[in-house]
Amino acid sequence: MDLALDNKMVPFRQDRMNDAQRKQWNKVYDGIRSDVLKKRPQGDDLVRWKYQRYMADYLACIKSLDESVGTMLDYLDKSGLAENTVVIYASDQGFFLGRKWLSQAP
Repeated sequence: MDLALDNKMVPFRQDRMNDAQRKQWNKVYDGIRSDVLKKRPQGDDLVRWKYQRYMADYLACIKSLDESVGTMLDYLDKSGLAENTVVIYASDQGFFLGRKWLSQAP
């Protein structure tokens, strides 16, 4: 897990954002970067920090996706389209959530 990219400790690819998005991104991540640079975790503490930081971002992304799926399902219900619509949702959620790989299962 890369500290700079996976944990967003460098302002990466901000050219893809508009001014409002960039401002919001920096509002969140400037504080996180400042905090970790102040604390400078090492060894196991750094590993734990990276994992927790990565998971916070990952779970926020999943929450957003779940909310969007809910919005879509609500629209289908309200518009009367739900009866003639099949929604297929597939995911690999679980990445780094602590579950052992299937190949390691008994």
